[in-house]
Amino acid sequence: MSIKSYINTYHLNGKEYFRVRVVGRAKRNSKRVEVQRSGFSSLGEAKREAKIMHDECSEKSLRVTSASPSIEKLLVEYGDFLGRESVFHKPIQRTTAYDMVRAIEIHGSHLLKRPASEIAQSDIEEAIELMWRDDKSYSRVKAFRGALNSFFRWAMNKKKVPSSFTSPMNGLVINRPKEEKPQLILKPDQVRLLLERAHELPHAWAAVWEGAYLLGVRSGEAYALLKNDVDLDAKIIRVHKSY
Repeated sequence: MSIKSYINTYHLNGKEYFRVRVVGRAKRNSKRVEVQRSGFSSLGEAKREAKIMHDECSEKSLRVTSASPSIEKLLVEYGDFLGRESVFHKPIQRTTAYDMVRAIEIHGSHLLKRPASEIAQSDIEEAIELMWRDDKSYSRVKAFRGALNSFFRWAMNKKKVPSSFTSPMNGLVINRPKEEKPQLILKPDQVRLLLERAHELPHAWAAVWEGAYLLGVRSGEAYALLKNDVDLDAKIIRVHKSY
């Protein structure tokens, strides 16, 4: 990285001021970064500011030179790659490749303009949170995660991102939002109400439901009962099999 500082003077309203310009250029790709400030009343002040600007220019140059192409741009190359081979060294259908690219484009639309190397795990978690809010299914979220995992593996293998880049998919855990499960077992007062209404109709299964409830048998055990399982004199019902 080559960084140079320039200090020159200019006049405004009859007074002399100093302007500082710091220019950096990367040797690897010749990308140029410039920082410029003006309005300094003395040469000493301008020189002190030049030192600060030198560090700023160095940091800015590092960001520019290490940044990868945007996700949007890389997805075009990635789609072409998937049309020929797979990241996982096994053939995949063309429709599958299309679905993987589209999943990233749709559910990661707010990330497309950003360099791939700047994507953090928190960005992925935010995208998944948006999917939960849109009532996307668990399988859809898993497919999105899988597509991103494949994409970043490809970007790293093909050196589309800096060698220091760590995939944001490493250690990513999908946490399903907690949903209130529907009540599957009736409460005693609900059962009594059901049986009362069933007898009032009358419903053909009213006696069966009441018997199953009083015996505490499962539906399969109730279906499997035979006449010889019932001893009315001894008041015994033998439950020993299921349907």
